[in-house]
Amino acid sequence: MEIPDEYQDIIQGLSKATDDERIRWTLEQFGLEFEVAGFKLVLNSGDDFERKVAYVTFALTEKTGKMLDIWRVDEGCPEYDFLYGLYLRARRKALGIPQRLERIRDELRKSNIIGEASPVAEKADATS
Repeated sequence: MEIPDEYQDIIQGLSKATDDERIRWTLEQFGLEFEVAGFKLVLNSGDDFERKVAYVTFALTEKTGKMLDIWRVDEGCPEYDFLYGLYLRARRKALGIPQRLERIRDELRKSNIIGEASPVAEKADATS
């Protein structure tokens, strides 16, 4: 299935807003989600093992979680790569990857010794 026509502008808007860091994506039980206009939008990715194809799903739910609309785009469809790319970018935002990487960069700039001592190294130091 392709992205339904009535969702084309919404998906384009979500992609741009994600890139502009204007969406607070969160990682929840059923995928990546955020609330807008009194609804939840949920983006998820998975594998259909029977058909041997990856997919991305998009759902519109009420705040309570009641499903209103859902559709999916399978790997091989023209829009799959775009939608999967949106999923990956949203997931990175939800997990705070850019901030975590900045903390690592900061530690690399500041510290003489990086990393915690391993238990094996500590044991060897104690017996020396």
